[in-house]
Amino acid sequence: MKILNMGSLNIDLTYSVHHIVRPGETIESTGLKTLVGGKGLNQSTALARVSNEV
Repeated sequence: MKILNMGSLNIDLTYSVHHIVRPGETIESTGLKTLVGGKGLNQSTALARVSNEV
């Protein structure tokens, strides 16, 4: 059985900083992580784990 998932796929950008930014303050980040997520990706991953063709 083939399954077509029409859910969302998101790219999350997570920045590391030394402290929480205060109102009116500008700071530089110390790192960046790029991660994927979204309901569509999570659903497709779960379906693939139970051997369905996604």
